[in-house]
Amino acid sequence: LNRAAVYEIAIGGGYFCISAAMFFLTHGLRARQVEPWYAAAGLMFGFAIACRPHLGLAGAIAFAVLTVFRTRRRELLCFAAPLALAGAAICVYNFARFGNPFEFGFQYQLAGPGQNQIGLSLRNLPIGLYFMLGCPPHFSPVFPWFRMMFSPPFGSQAYAFPPEFFIEPTVGALWGAPFLLFALFPPRRIAAEARAALLAAFSSAAVLLFLCFTHLQSH
Repeated sequence: LNRAAVYEIAIGGGYFCISAAMFFLTHGLRARQVEPWYAAAGLMFGFAIACRPHLGLAGAIAFAVLTVFRTRRRELLCFAAPLALAGAAICVYNFARFGNPFEFGFQYQLAGPGQNQIGLSLRNLPIGLYFMLGCPPHFSPVFPWFRMMFSPPFGSQAYAFPPEFFIEPTVGALWGAPFLLFALFPPRRIAAEARAALLAAFSSAAVLLFLCFTHLQSH
């Protein structure tokens, strides 16, 4: 509602695919005939990579969780085959466009200094967690009632940002989706929901930490 102009479409598409994959996987964990559900989940995890490459962490963790829970080989194949097929299609496209199956165009961005590099560093983690989780919005009496803005981290106007750190107006996830706190209390009685909650928690943590370790922060 605030801005859907550039990469917001790809980000929204990526999280739609992850949500659909989690939906299919949860139903697969509860169903008797799980193969169609697992295949649909694997395909959606693969589509998520086409939207945002780092979302492949979720698909990798899903495969690992299914393996840990001793999923049968046939079921694992039904999950992994569509995921691998989507990944292969992405690699073919990347090679045709950039000459490298693992290049998504990131290095070809016409941007400011350092914006075409990921720049993973531990020094980015504290400020990354602030912007990804806790940065408050600007509240307004005008719809949609809160807007993204640049809020100085930790209330300090003179905060020393890491070198080449890039930030845009943003709102922390706990403000936009406070129900995320319920992820700390997964269900314990129903095996399928507990497994899905465990998968979601590990996937979310992996994606969040990857973003926070980079020097590129946005909404």
